[in-house]
Amino acid sequence: MRQPEATKARILKQSGQLFNTQGYKATSISDITEATGLTKGAIYRHFKNKSHLEK
Repeated sequence: MRQPEATKARILKQSGQLFNTQGYKATSISDITEATGLTKGAIYRHFKNKSHLEK
């Protein structure tokens, strides 16, 4: 069963950690997919683009 809120929280947590350690500009969606274990499609299902992860 899908858990969209848990997935969204996982993406936000991992992307936030990457932004803090690597910087926003240096962090790619590929970095986030690697950290979360999700596909790009799964990330984009929850967030329109990388800038929406920053908010």
